[in-house]
Amino acid sequence: METLNSSSPVQSIVLIDGPNVDSVLGNCILQDCPRSHERPRWNRVLPILREQVGNVKPYFVFNGDRCRDKVFPLYRALRGFGYNVEAPKAYDDETDPVDTWIIDKIHASVPLIREGCVGSFVLFSHDGGYAPALRRVLDSGGRVLIVGFREELSPPLLELEEHGAQILDLEYDLGAFDVRLGRPFGPPWAA
Repeated sequence: METLNSSSPVQSIVLIDGPNVDSVLGNCILQDCPRSHERPRWNRVLPILREQVGNVKPYFVFNGDRCRDKVFPLYRALRGFGYNVEAPKAYDDETDPVDTWIIDKIHASVPLIREGCVGSFVLFSHDGGYAPALRRVLDSGGRVLIVGFREELSPPLLELEEHGAQILDLEYDLGAFDVRLGRPFGPPWAA
């Protein structure tokens, strides 16, 4: 795993849990397999995040055990947009390699937050299993942004708002889609 060092400029780490975002989009939002025009436009996401958090180091993480030839065009496109594409494989049958990779990345970067090398963590996921690691980021003085479909975020992630995390909606706040996804018009939580 690539690491930052104390001589690097202050960066924001962007971690995208690809399988989680895709699963929630298909199973919960669309209730069908997303077609190509219904998927996030990842090329638009990075410029918006740069406006929010400055210099970004983005990682798009897939499950290396489940990758097939049909995802290689997506890998190439993501790399072309400036993402680091990671496809870790499971250490054993019970470990989710994406979750493990992301949690390890967060934990390894906490000391760099204290040193002032990493300013923010941006996590694209709905999985509450990341909440304890993100809480360490907040407790270390780092900024946390959680991106997903707000109504599908797990309670542990939502609770991080009380500790200073910011939540951004992938559709409403980042405008990552070319089509409306059939969710209520406007953010239902803002009413």
